[in-house]
Amino acid sequence: MIDKEEKTVKDLDVDVSTSEEFFHNEESDEKIVTKDESNRVLSSDELTAQGILFFIAGYDATSAAISHCIYYLSKYKECQQKLYEELQTITDFNYETLNKLKYLNAVIKESLRLAPPLVCIDRECLKDYKLGNTGFIN
Repeated sequence: MIDKEEKTVKDLDVDVSTSEEFFHNEESDEKIVTKDESNRVLSSDELTAQGILFFIAGYDATSAAISHCIYYLSKYKECQQKLYEELQTITDFNYETLNKLKYLNAVIKESLRLAPPLVCIDRECLKDYKLGNTGFIN
């Protein structure tokens, strides 16, 4: 996003209202319009909205993961005790030390497996549908 913000409309020769890049054809004296989303310029409002979305999505997923970890640890006391014993071995609280805690990582991964932060919605067709002239009926 920062890279997109740093590029200006002049640098990209882009019409911001359509996010399309125009190339001039010398032979026919006409403009050729091509869509290229990689050259799209983001406005300040779009950058702000994306930043807020990242914050909210990250906060919600993190809080859901922590809540589920606490729930499962309270449900399985033997796992809670084993994790407690592993955490007692920490003398220096930093990123490298936390990465070495195998049981803590296992608890987090298992909690995420059992209760993922993103819900998957399965859809089921209630009646047959013929897909165009393919003959395929779903």
